[in-house]
Amino acid sequence: MSHQHYEPEFKKKLVRLHLEEGRTLQSLSVEYCVAKASITIWFRKFSNECREQALTNPIALNELEIMKENRRLRAELEEAHKENLFLKSVGILCKRNQLEAYRFIDKNKDEPGVRQLLRRLDIYPNAYYNYLRHRKSSYLAKNTRH
Repeated sequence: MSHQHYEPEFKKKLVRLHLEEGRTLQSLSVEYCVAKASITIWFRKFSNECREQALTNPIALNELEIMKENRRLRAELEEAHKENLFLKSVGILCKRNQLEAYRFIDKNKDEPGVRQLLRRLDIYPNAYYNYLRHRKSSYLAKNTRH
């Protein structure tokens, strides 16, 4: 059985992808053709090195903490982008026009999800789903008359 040698930069890259971007060990293993156990070992070694650095110099931020903070900030930024969608809908929130709110949800339901939109717009789910049911039944009734 041959043992593959990987450069330290490559190992650190996979650890960074796991920590900062939240990639699973399985996905990294498949994409880079590296055993999942190897990536796990590299991650543990990196974590231990960072802990040792933190013990010797507690004031300096270590790479592990920076990577975790980077991941947290990315998640926060993603939430801010979702929140921006609601800032665009201020007119709907101010007018409290239910029909406009339902149309807004229909138009934007893929991005944050229907439940999150309903919660943010303070609309009961059953009211929205009744609107959808009524809209479909009126559409079918209109088309069967012709």
